[in-house]
Amino acid sequence: MLIIPHMLAGAAIGTLVPNPYLAFPLGIASHYALDALPHWDTGQVRKRKADGGVPEQFERWEFPFAALDILFALALTWYFWQSHGQAPGVLAGGLGGLLPDALDNVPFWSPRLRKLPLFAKIASCHEWAHYPTLPRRELWLGIISPTIVVILALGWLLS
Repeated sequence: MLIIPHMLAGAAIGTLVPNPYLAFPLGIASHYALDALPHWDTGQVRKRKADGGVPEQFERWEFPFAALDILFALALTWYFWQSHGQAPGVLAGGLGGLLPDALDNVPFWSPRLRKLPLFAKIASCHEWAHYPTLPRRELWLGIISPTIVVILALGWLLS
């Protein structure tokens, strides 16, 4: 799933749980719960390996795509943090929603982190929580669930 639904869901949780020490871990938990839904992410459109698996290495086009996704998600989270009176739970929940992907999917440090026992367990948990990769013919299903998450989170954050 892209970062935008994760951060918006975490920020929405932060409006319900204003304590940042609770909103942050709930944002993390929401990340894993959302990853269990059918969703699209960039790994599903990478060129496949000969055995049909998805290569670990990012393709060149994914870097600007991921950068825009992260920047837009951060900007939205910042906006809602401001519009909710700088409520610490909103920011903490949004950042909690980002954290699992920030640790596990950034090619600059993730491969090194996964060699450490704690982060290897985090990566394993993240992989376990993920909905299986959708076949190309079912990618529409992977667009619907994140769209619903974004609409619900925006509806809550704008209310």
